[in-house]
Amino acid sequence: MKMSEAERRAFERFMMNKASERGMLESAKIEGLEAGERIGHEKGLKEGMDQARLEMARAMLAKGEAFEKIKLYAQLSEQEILKLQSPT
Repeated sequence: MKMSEAERRAFERFMMNKASERGMLESAKIEGLEAGERIGHEKGLKEGMDQARLEMARAMLAKGEAFEKIKLYAQLSEQEILKLQSPT
């Protein structure tokens, strides 16, 4: 490398900055992936719990359980239970 001392130092700083940038980008990518997985897991868990409450309410309706009991155990609103009662 036919560089002066100042050019060599500037080049080395440039290369160190590039390596640092790559490291930061890789860290950000990993953090983004982890956040996405966490959000996806939380969303999937919520959707699963919602589905389970709906299935519980359907089963209770089929057994003729009282409306108030269904609201209490399935933790659904009156409108949600009424939707389950009506044929779609």
